[in-house]
Amino acid sequence: MLYCGGAINAAGLALALHETGIGGVLLYDGSLSEWRADAALPLTVGPKEDDPADAPADRGPGYRA
Repeated sequence: MLYCGGAINAAGLALALHETGIGGVLLYDGSLSEWRADAALPLTVGPKEDDPADAPADRGPGYRA
């Protein structure tokens, strides 16, 4: 499932994936703008602190765990 802030970038990515032979790509054309407008829909921002899989691989120079 691809989405972005206004569906423009995600549409380009969907086209590129299609052109390279990757099928089954879904595009949420309502974009994050539409999703955020409905307060009843869930929205999580940022990585989950307790899940190392969500952490960036490289946190940059000087990072200490």
